[in-house]
Amino acid sequence: MDTPPLVNNSRIAAILFEVSELLRIKGEKFKPQAYARAAHTIESLQEDIAEISRQGKLEEIPGVGTHLAEKIEEIITTGRLGYLEDLRRELPPGVLELADLEGIGPKKAILLNRELGITTRADLEEAAKAGDLEQVAALQKKDSLLAKALGRISRNLGDRIVL
Repeated sequence: MDTPPLVNNSRIAAILFEVSELLRIKGEKFKPQAYARAAHTIESLQEDIAEISRQGKLEEIPGVGTHLAEKIEEIITTGRLGYLEDLRRELPPGVLELADLEGIGPKKAILLNRELGITTRADLEEAAKAGDLEQVAALQKKDSLLAKALGRISRNLGDRIVL
């Protein structure tokens, strides 16, 4: 079995880190830690993970059990992970982009998407300018840092959002 050309320890770790982040955004408690722990371990391995897989020793890697070994095998074999693709599809559009903004985070990004249909930074800026953000009372009550971030957007900082 040949390994897809771009599949190496770093690539597999990056995929597992992304799975961890998406699971965290979805509100999972323990799975994100398991994926992140395995990703850290794989990233720091001296030996090529594809070679470890060929030897049938994936489960000997600290933090890699049967479930994760199967996921790693899929990545090594196909160059992709169906589970990651499923997780990406489950999130509302734009949530990852919004979650990266200071003061917003994943939960508020999902709330902004659900309540106001916001999917981009430009949508967020437009909603702030139009005063629509005040409609989401939970946002104002819960987080003064978010209120400050949205206030900066509202002050029309030009064509780009600076948070």
